Amino acid sequence: MYAYVCGDLIQSTKYWSGAEVKDLALSLESLLRAPARVTAFAVSQGDTFQFECAAVHALRVALLFELSARAAGKPGARVAFAFQTERPNPDLPITLHAGPAYTAAGRGVGAVKSTPYHIYYATTKPEEAGWMEAVKACGLLIARLTARQAEVLKSFIHSPAIEQSGISTQ
Repeated sequence: MYAYVCGDLIQSTKYWSGAEVKDLALSLESLLRAPARVTAFAVSQGDTFQFECAAVHALRVALLFELSARAAGKPGARVAFAFQTERPNPDLPITLHAGPAYTAAGRGVGAVKSTPYHIYYATTKPEEAGWMEAVKACGLLIARLTARQAEVLKSFIHSPAIEQSGISTQ
C-alpha cells in the first residue's frame, strides 16, 4: 500500500515569505527521507506540499509536516492523506502522478479548510471511519500547540526512541 500526503500552508501569503517556504521544504525533505521513507516529494504552486510514502508512514509524514509549520511559529498547515494499492510510475515526478489516493488527498485538503482540525484521512470506506476520526483528533490536538510544543512533539515523532527524560529536557 502506498500513500499520498498533500497539504498547504495556512495563510501562506500572509505569514510565509518565499525564502521561508523554501527553507521549510528543504528541512522537510531531509527530515522525512530517512525515518518516514518518503519516496517522492515536491512543492508546487508556491505552498502546496506533496509526499509519497508507504501507507504505514502516512500519518507520521502528515504530523511532521504540520508540526514543522507550527514549530516555525506560523498558523500551521492543512494536510490530507489517502491510500492506494499500486505505486505510480516512479520515473514520473510526483506532480504528474495520478490515482485514487492522489485525487482523494487533494480533495481532503479542500475539505479540511472549513474544519477546526488540520489533518484529514481521506477515505470512503465505512470500515475505516474510526481511523478517520482518530486522525481528526490528532489534527485538533496539534492545532492548539504552541511553537515550542510543536517542536518538542516533532522531535519525538521523528525519533520515537526518545524517552520521557529526553522530552523533559527539551
